[in-house]
Amino acid sequence: MRLAGKVALITGAGSGIGRAASLLFAREGASVAVCDLDPAGGEATVQAAEKAGGEAWFSQADVSKEADAATFLIELVREAATIAMMAAVGRLAGSRGWGRFACFAFLFGVWDIGYYAWL
Repeated sequence: MRLAGKVALITGAGSGIGRAASLLFAREGASVAVCDLDPAGGEATVQAAEKAGGEAWFSQADVSKEADAATFLIELVREAATIAMMAAVGRLAGSRGWGRFACFAFLFGVWDIGYYAWL
């Protein structure tokens, strides 16, 4: 369990690569913040992550919209306090979305280690 005690934020986690990343992180012990537009897909990912032995929760958001991305991050901070990893599978707000998202996380002191992958 290499990721025990860490929080992974995964956008686009309701299916495909995002779901696979969520399950991988969960199997390694991370708590997974699942974000997707599709509530059914997001909840299915949460159930699969919990079945794999991890902890997960779902937030519905369109992270291509800055307001949704910010709301999702605020909810995550309330739930988990810090973020150790991020896999941005779902498109983030605008061409500089990742930068805005990361700056927001750093500004509020919620970014722990800062590993990320933009898939």
